[in-house]
Amino acid sequence: MFRRNPLGRRCSDLLLRTPDNKKFLLSSMSGTYKVLYFYNTDCELCEAVTPAMKQIFDKYSAYDVEFAAIYIGRNKKWRKDISLKSYGWHDLWDSKRASGMFEKYDLMDVPAIYLLDGDNVTLAKDINPDVLSLLLDYYLGLDKDRN
Repeated sequence: MFRRNPLGRRCSDLLLRTPDNKKFLLSSMSGTYKVLYFYNTDCELCEAVTPAMKQIFDKYSAYDVEFAAIYIGRNKKWRKDISLKSYGWHDLWDSKRASGMFEKYDLMDVPAIYLLDGDNVTLAKDINPDVLSLLLDYYLGLDKDRN
């Protein structure tokens, strides 16, 4: 599983759907950096991580960092849940599992967080929000004041 989307290599593309059922390719994201946050609404750890991911989104979206929150479940109630929260990032899912995301990504445990560059090369994977924030600071040159 860990060999999927290895560091330094282009990440597998996925054709997912938006809440209103429009097609969305991950490769269509145009940010200098891209964050993929795979989660499930039935996961207690995901529920604890989501507010931290929202804080990271709020901090870094002004720096051309694009975020996609990818729901891995199949419960259509998810649409209602996200319509109430409206985080501002790309909300995506694959209710029919046609994208092959489970074959292309290590999603045995969620949440799963990936950091990609603008060319969809994997910079980091299976990281937590704290590590994501440190990496974004580093790549964006915002860590100079930490010494």
